[in-house]
Amino acid sequence: MVGGTMSVFADVFLRSVDRGLSVLGDSVRSSVYYHVERKHGLSRRDLATKPGDFADALEGLFGAGTGILLKMIVKELYLSVGLELREREDWKFSDYVAEANRIFEEQSRCSQGSV
Repeated sequence: MVGGTMSVFADVFLRSVDRGLSVLGDSVRSSVYYHVERKHGLSRRDLATKPGDFADALEGLFGAGTGILLKMIVKELYLSVGLELREREDWKFSDYVAEANRIFEEQSRCSQGSV
């Protein structure tokens, strides 16, 4: 079931990315996905398994403004999995995504065990 859990987490992650990027508007969000895929070879489906590469791609597009976008995505992701965001100076975007994935998998295992 780990593969199934990952695909469910990937969907949650992609919805969080969509909501985080929505502040830019729908057309800009679509353009971001297009450029991330064309310039960095990352399809939308790759993003949950390669969050560090995604963050690097966004940095290539937005430079110093990337941190704000990544923070918005992380906030959405944590909200989606029921976590409170605690910022940690030594963590990168991929660390937050990994923690959310770990918690999501634990919650999934617990809910399956209680059925």
